[in-house]
Amino acid sequence: MAAMPEARLSTVAPGRCQLSGELDFATAPALWRQGDQILGAQVGGAVEVDLSGVTHSDSAGLALLVAWQSQAQAAGVALRYAALPDRLVAIAKISRVESLLVG
Repeated sequence: MAAMPEARLSTVAPGRCQLSGELDFATAPALWRQGDQILGAQVGGAVEVDLSGVTHSDSAGLALLVAWQSQAQAAGVALRYAALPDRLVAIAKISRVESLLVG
């Protein structure tokens, strides 16, 4: 039996988060809830999410990042992604949503 993929969103400093692990259909729902809590705690300002620790991503990971962008915009928070994995950027280009991830 294969191990369940793991992913984590952690606050490492005010306005700065680290996303690590696998961004896929199995991990996206829990990550969405974690992001909801972090973005919901922001009052304006900016948040940077560092994705250098992401080991795998698929279209569900892309959908997660786009949803966070939408949520941040609605809350008046400037959300920026750093160190996007090449695979995720490629999926975003194919989906024509790269501009939502790369400012």
